[in-house]
Amino acid sequence: MKIKGKSTFFYIMVVFLSLLLLLLVICINANIFKDKNKIPIQKKFTCTFIRTYKVEYILPSNSENFLYLTIRAFQDEEVQTIKISKALFPKIEQGKYYEFKFRPFEKIEQDNIMDIYRKSKLISIEETEKIGLEQIQDRICES
Repeated sequence: MKIKGKSTFFYIMVVFLSLLLLLLVICINANIFKDKNKIPIQKKFTCTFIRTYKVEYILPSNSENFLYLTIRAFQDEEVQTIKISKALFPKIEQGKYYEFKFRPFEKIEQDNIMDIYRKSKLISIEETEKIGLEQIQDRICES
């Protein structure tokens, strides 16, 4: 049986595939909206905390605006190298202690230099004369 030169089967298949495509689009949209409701609300961190580190080494960066600092906390074996903006403290010196002020932007799982540095913004660096147990080693804030 022919309809205007085309077979009935062809028209049935076109209608079937169109309905199938429409159903697929509806299902995809329903899942997208359902998943949007499940997106966790990210906590906005307004707190800050300070950690005191000794600058063991200072290395230049390829950019004039940055330095690499190798730092270590008092009585800690962990030593890490971080990249900082010279604008935070342009006259930083090797062998001195500095207070690094951080504001987290996501939850810091591990209390180590790299996790703190990756998951928070370094706000300021100030030289300190405090030594040993006098140094500030704030707890990581969570709010």
